[in-house]
Amino acid sequence: MTEKRLVLGKEMLRIVKALANQSRFTLLNKLYAEPLTFQKLKDVTNLEKSALANNLHKLLDVGLVEKTQHGIYAITNDGKKLLESLQQFIEVSNERKRKIEIANAQRQMMKPFLERHKTKTRD
Repeated sequence: MTEKRLVLGKEMLRIVKALANQSRFTLLNKLYAEPLTFQKLKDVTNLEKSALANNLHKLLDVGLVEKTQHGIYAITNDGKKLLESLQQFIEVSNERKRKIEIANAQRQMMKPFLERHKTKTRD
């Protein structure tokens, strides 16, 4: 079982490294909307030809992007699921943080009341 975790850990690290670059993340987001040609990706990202080719290669290598026709790139189902999962994670995390902030604010608002109440019961 330890070996399996290590294999999954290495695979996760490869994917995270592929996404941990703003240009590649931008490419993946652009391709989420629609398949695009190499030239259109070059235009919308302002990347040089070699930089775009290298970034696309890394996304192709981890299976987040595929070449559907000559010069046309599309996000894979895995790539879509990954972006959607990340978005859902962020939304849930932000909601959890918001609830914690509200609870903390409510505690702060109740603090003076509780302190006054304690003082009255002691007297």
